[in-house]
Parts: sequence; C-alpha cells; structure tokens
Amino acid sequence: MADNMLFKSITSEDLSKLITEKLGFTVNISNPLKLCDLKPAFGHIFSDHLENYDYWGYCDLDLVTGNLKKYVHPLYEAGVDVISFYKSFLSGPLCLFKKSTHTLELYKKVQGYRAILMDPAYMAMDENNKSEEAEIARFSNLKARVQYLKYIFSNRNLRRSGFQEIRYRYQWFIKRKSADLHPPYDMTDVVFQEKTKDGLSTYFNDLMYSDRAYQRINHKYWTIKWENGKLYELRDNREIPVFHFVELKSKLNMTRIVDIDLKAGFSLDKEGLHFGDKYHQDHSDI
Repeated sequence: MADNMLFKSITSEDLSKLITEKLGFTVNISNPLKLCDLKPAFGHIFSDHLENYDYWGYCDLDLVTGNLKKYVHPLYEAGVDVISFYKSFLSGPLCLFKKSTHTLELYKKVQGYRAILMDPAYMAMDENNKSEEAEIARFSNLKARVQYLKYIFSNRNLRRSGFQEIRYRYQWFIKRKSADLHPPYDMTDVVFQEKTKDGLSTYFNDLMYSDRAYQRINHKYWTIKWENGKLYELRDNREIPVFHFVELKSKLNMTRIVDIDLKAGFSLDKEGLHFGDKYHQDHSDI
C-alpha cells in the first residue's frame, strides 16, 4: 500500500449502522454495488475523517492512478468545487469535491434521494439514474439532433471515433442539454443545475481512460504502463492520470496480485497484468 494511504477496516453491519446514524434513516448494505449510490454521501458519512483535508472524494477499486497531483493540484489551487474525470457527466469511478457544507450535502438535492438510498437495488444515483432514462429520452427531438450534428462536425476527435462512440455520447449530450428542464434525478443533474443556479465551480474533462471506452472505438491493441508513480498510454506514448480496467478485472487473479510488489512497475493490456521479467522484457525500451 502506498505511503500516503490509510486503510480502515469495517464490517458491512457496522457500515450500515454508521450510514444509518449519519443520514438519519435506515440503510442496509446487503449488495456491495449499492455503495455506488452512496458515494455522493461519503463526505457526510465519513466527515469525521476529513478534518485535516481540503478535498474529499471517492473512487472504484478497479483503477490504476498515475501522477494525479499533476492534473488536479492546479484545480485545487483554483478552488474548483467539483472535479469530474468524465467530460459528459459526473464520473462515478473517480470524483473529487472541495470540502464545504455545500458539497457535503449535494446528494440531498437529488429528487427522492432517501427512497433511492433505502432501496437495496443499485439505481446509479452517483452518475445517471437508470430509472429515469426514458424521461431524459423525451428531450431527444429534431432540434436536439441538429445541435448534436453540429457538435459532431465541430469535434474532429469525435468524428474519428466511429459510430458506436458517437451514438454513445448522444445520450449524454441530451442529458446535459436538458438538465435544467426537469428535477434532478441523479448527481449529474444536481451538479449541472447547481452550476447554473448557485455558481458551483466545476471541471469536467475526459481524464479517465478505460478498456470499455477502447472497445467502443474498436481500439483493440492498447497497453497501459505504470512506472515510478506515473501512468502511460503506450500507443500514443503519452502520460495519463488514471485508467479504469472495467472489463479486464474479470481476467485477473486478485489473490495473486496481493502477493506481488508492483512498485517495480507493471503494465496492463487486453490479456491481463504483466510484471516482473515479462514486464521488463516487453517494455524495457519505453
């Protein structure tokens, strides 16, 4: 574990008790995925651990981070309230908030947040509420499609990404355009609306790379390398902040990884995790 990390163990029963105590209504964590709905409330739930920090946030376990400070420190200095690692919507796998009463309680602005958090099923409140997808889709009219076509023609990278990615991003284009036209169904809606109404300072950018995104753009051959605290995408030979191995994790033997000293460097590709002699043989020239 990195020197700048702390590990605190808690049982699911004690966690449910803590959440219930902090939020003021009963929450039972029977499904680990339900914790994703609770992410936006983590600042409130774990407020006792934030005393010496200016920012708080959350992340998934299937991430590899590089030199995050390089990317987020200027945003800290600028006092940005919300930092999203996705450009189109609030990034559930990794998101950062400036510590304030406002951001600690933003989750309460989601319509029906109590019912959502008490429901044992995962509703994607941290990103895009799955139960409201049909409601958002009704804003997809001719005017919106024309606007999106103009956006495509003005965005060379999107044009080059292929039909699947263009189609995928359309739903988030509509969501952003319609954010002020309906109640806030999830945290993406809340942040968009708070930026407009209350001047919330936000930063949205595509800083998080992922194997799932590579699949959408038919990017079959990729390699991510971690070395000396920095992360590199080798196809374009560039440094990146973070990589999300959504699909790859099903291939990894996590028990084996725990016993490995990864500080010597490692790489990820569609076949798995490489380290030791194979890592040095494959990437000694990078």
